[in-house]
Amino acid sequence: MRRKNGLCVLIVIMLISLCACGNVETARQTDVESSTQAEPTKQIMIADYPMYDTAQNLVDAADLVFTGKVENITYEMLDIKMESGPDSITGLEEASSVPYTIFEIKVSNVYKGNVTDETIYLKRPGGNFDTIVYELEGATPINQGEEYLFVAQTFENFYPSLVNVDQAVYDLNAPEVLSEDNTITLSQILSLFE
Repeated sequence: MRRKNGLCVLIVIMLISLCACGNVETARQTDVESSTQAEPTKQIMIADYPMYDTAQNLVDAADLVFTGKVENITYEMLDIKMESGPDSITGLEEASSVPYTIFEIKVSNVYKGNVTDETIYLKRPGGNFDTIVYELEGATPINQGEEYLFVAQTFENFYPSLVNVDQAVYDLNAPEVLSEDNTITLSQILSLFE
């Protein structure tokens, strides 16, 4: 009888050990699967925007120039096609949803435009959606909590949009920063409104 009990105990211990090994392997597989799922796919978006050679030309192209602090950043798929035939902004023939980043901006000063709201929602192509990050090539970084000058165009039934990728956002803490693609400074733009 002792021998049978000992054998039963041994079998139970072996079964528990085998189950535990199976759980460790399952846990490892789950970790590998979740780490694989955690890495988003990056999609580069390329947009063809006009470039401006002077601060005056840049401001003339906009109907909204303002400073403000980025309070929040969200993402939306928007159908922005406004005309028949190819859309002048996206080049799309038919209505199609495009990924956009929406910046909620608390307005400090309005230099150009008829805005009385304390908050403006501004859109720019790109954003994070599920497992895909849509990145707009050459876009000036815009960070939550930071203050910028924005150069934008307004639309009747849509969020305002930046006039281009790399000349429409200026960090208020770096007024003289230039880039390879942009030789217009924040100071040059602000001097137009003095």
